[in-house]
Order: sequence, then C-alpha cells, then structure tokens
Amino acid sequence: MPKISLLILTLLLIASPAHAELAVLPGKYVSLHTNVPQSKEILALPAFLDLALVEQAKILVPDMTQRTALLNRLATQEKIRAVLLDNKEPPAEVLKQLAKHGYTPKDFTDGFAVRGNYWVRRQPLFRFMQGIFLHEQVHAIMQRTYGHSGPVWYSEALAESLSRFRFSADGKKLLLGGMPYSKKEIPGFSRIKNLQRIVKERPTIALDDVFRVEMADVPERKAEPSLGNALVLSQEDAYPLYWALGMLLSCDPNYANAFFSAATEVNKPDFTIRFRKALGEKLPLARMQWFAFVAAIDYGYDFTSEQFAPAKQKRPTEQGTFFTLDAASGWTNSGVSIRAGQTKQIFARGRFQIAKPQGVVWEAEPNGITLRYFRGRPLGELLVAVGPPDGTTGKKNPFLKVSPAGKKGSITSQQDGVLYFRLNDSPAQLGDNAGSVEVFVGK
Repeated sequence: MPKISLLILTLLLIASPAHAELAVLPGKYVSLHTNVPQSKEILALPAFLDLALVEQAKILVPDMTQRTALLNRLATQEKIRAVLLDNKEPPAEVLKQLAKHGYTPKDFTDGFAVRGNYWVRRQPLFRFMQGIFLHEQVHAIMQRTYGHSGPVWYSEALAESLSRFRFSADGKKLLLGGMPYSKKEIPGFSRIKNLQRIVKERPTIALDDVFRVEMADVPERKAEPSLGNALVLSQEDAYPLYWALGMLLSCDPNYANAFFSAATEVNKPDFTIRFRKALGEKLPLARMQWFAFVAAIDYGYDFTSEQFAPAKQKRPTEQGTFFTLDAASGWTNSGVSIRAGQTKQIFARGRFQIAKPQGVVWEAEPNGITLRYFRGRPLGELLVAVGPPDGTTGKKNPFLKVSPAGKKGSITSQQDGVLYFRLNDSPAQLGDNAGSVEVFVGK
C-alpha cells in the first residue's frame, strides 16, 4: 500500500491525458490498462486475472446470489480496471499533479487499490508481479462488494493469503493460498526473510500485537481504537507480520473458516473483538501456534502438524509423568506444569523414523543423529520449552530459545508455565517421520 493519497492518484490516472495513452487489454471481468510493452506474458494477464477473480470471489463472496450479481456487473457494466505502469518517469502531467500535492513517483512502488480498481508498478520478476496483482485484486473485490476491506490487519492478511497461487497438475485449475514450498516457487519473495529479522528484533511480538499494527507511512489506515494503543511500524516491518498472520489463519484448518467468513462482517463495529470471539476456545491455541510459527518460519511450513495436541498415553505417577511423543508431530503440550526456579528431570527412550531421503529410512533415538542438523542441533533430538498456557502477549516467544533434553536431561525454568516437547526437525519435513518415543518428566 503506497504512501500517497489513493483518491488523488486515482483521479489523476483516470482524468489525465496520460491515462488515455495506455493500451487497453480487456478481459471478461478485468480490463488491463498499461504502458508496458505487450509481451506474451502481458497479453495473457487479463485471462489470468479473470480466472483468479472467479476463485477469489468464491471465497470472499460466499453467498451465491451476491457473487453471481457481482460477476454479472463486472462482465456487463463496469469491469475492474487494473493499471500496470512501467518504472520509467511517469508522464509529465502525472508528475506535475503529484508534485502539486507533495508526492514523488517513489511513493508508488508496488501496488494499491481504491474504489474497486487497482494499480500495479511493473516488477523485474513477472511471477512476483502476478502475486501483487492478486493481492490488489482482493482489495478491489472487497471494495466492490462491501465498500472496504475491513481493519488494516484483516485487509492485508486477507489479501496476502489469496495472492499466492499455483496450477493443478493438469494445468486447468488455479489454486489459491497456502505456504510457498520453496524459494524457487516465487523468485523475489522476501516475506520469510524479513519476518525472521523482525522476530529477532521483536521477540515478544504476539498474535494480539499484530491486530494492533498500523503503518507509519500510511497514516490514513488506522488500527481499531478498541484494541488499545496501536503498534506503529514501517511498511517494511508491517507487511511480513500481516502475511504471517494471514498464513496462520488461512492455512490452519482450525481457523480458516472463521478467517474467510469474516469477509462478510467487515462493516460491523469492533470487527477484531468479534473475530476473536468467533475463534472462541481456539484463540489460546492460535496464540501458541503463532509463537511456534514465527520462531521456526520456513518454506513449506506444515500447519497441520503444529497443533499443540495434548501428549498421548499420559500416565501420572508418584515420581512424575510418563507420556508418548509422536515423531510426526510438532510441539506437544505435556500438561506438566513447572514453576519459576524449579528444575525438572527428563528421560526419554525409543527408536523412530526421523527422515526418509530418496526412500532411505533414517532412524534415530532421543539424542538425535548427526547425519543432519536443524537449527544447530542434531536431527531428531528431544527438545523442551517452557511456555505460558495461553500465549499471553508481552512474554518472550518461548520457542525462540529451546533446551535440548535428549535421552537424559533437565530444565530449570525462569517462569511459571507448561512444558512443551518435540523432536528436532523442520516443520516443513514432518511428513516422512514415523513412530514415537516415551518421555518421563520427574517431579
């Protein structure tokens, strides 16, 4: 979202003589206006945007009657106008008008949407640019349907969640959403790298904090006053957080329905308070999953394995607690409480499958194996962390610094909390794990 006044630039691009010089490539629902040379990729953009719009509308406008009416209006009355501008100096008339209002072309670098149309600046990497188109198109659909996109966190998290795309194996269906699988999928994508930096700089950043984020360089977009003091960040820091929130809420089956259904509620007061109430008993889980996600963010992150499920076969005794830890699961809630200053002894045993590269099974025990390391520790090593039971805002992310336990270890806690365990592995590579270990935590 740019710094400049969106309404001013909208009027300039529509009314100025420069706008008439743009080539028009009409689609069924989206009309592309551009001064970019018409390569094969550019010529195919209107059809791509039409296809994406239909899929996006299925999610954003779930009522079939309302969605059909929207598509009919776009097809027969007023298409969404998508303007693609090159990176050269804008026409003189646009420069003159921008300068009159104290702006420069540098204020418009990626894209923005206003009043149901959107603008994109040409990017060096076409695949990356397609994602910007889809991001802004979400805003345009929301504006055409509901008048706006909701509070800033929801507006941007929603657009981020529906800007990633891929085609089905047969190439006939466009699929939206999900975590990027690898760096090669979206060349130029920097959200993960920037999020890793932000989490190091702000280790207490919690789920509820992101609801309060607003951008210093876009002062007209405010966080909801009912949430308390806003957390004011630059666009460079705000967008990775919006993206991460969108990934968690859209990719995890616990929250996806509530997240996308909220699109129809953007005109109701206290939107975020209502949304948190809609999550209900799942809100504490979401807070803990946020901490785990941003602490170990990586391409291909598997949300379905990071569910903080209660430990299996839990057996309390006079000496302590036994439980079973699944090798294919992420962080597991042992249910064992620990007090500040208290030390707990930990013992573990068992063999399990920790990887299967090229079909070759790698077995491990709780001390892990040194054939591969993850985050500086042996693959498969038993890890333990102390976390608050509800992911309370203001406390440092418990999964940024975890302790090795292995076959025999201990942990001394600096705070009251609950012990969480996992076997050391990338959250993107839990699918080839199998088996379990038995863990005992002494009193």
